[in-house]
Amino acid sequence: MELKRRWDKKLMLLALTVTVVCLVAGFSAGYEYATGRPVLDIWKTSKSIAPPAEIVATTLDTTTNILASQPQQTYQEGYNCLDFAWGAMRTLQWQGQPSAIIRLGYSDGSGHALLLVPTSDKGYQFIEPQDNEVVHPEIGLKYQGQTVIEITVLKLTWVPLQTFENAPTFGEGR
Repeated sequence: MELKRRWDKKLMLLALTVTVVCLVAGFSAGYEYATGRPVLDIWKTSKSIAPPAEIVATTLDTTTNILASQPQQTYQEGYNCLDFAWGAMRTLQWQGQPSAIIRLGYSDGSGHALLLVPTSDKGYQFIEPQDNEVVHPEIGLKYQGQTVIEITVLKLTWVPLQTFENAPTFGEGR
């Protein structure tokens, strides 16, 4: 009977040890996947999950080659011109190339999203993100059969939460 109790204690201790090791390893793997930094830097080194620190304009050819390497999407319900522009902008910025999303406002109230890219050899260039072609929209002229009445740049900024909550779209109707 004494021998059985010793084996039961040893098996319980072994099971507890295996459970703790699995929890630590699982947490470490999950943390690394989410942040790019391992909890236990014993076997692995940290890796960056951020875009490069230096964002510098490159040539137009380099820019269009970067865009051509991104996976192709199709224009469909749920994936439109803004999604194309957003994906292209992120692709370029992850490669260290600055870019911005532009909205063409049309005379009928609709709009279209393009990419604006500063290049080192051709200056600012508008790129149609659906096919990566350089385009030249101008206010007062037609683009895709519509008259362009405004060109605006999407600017993302951080604001205090209270300011955001007090904005008319969130502050009214509570």
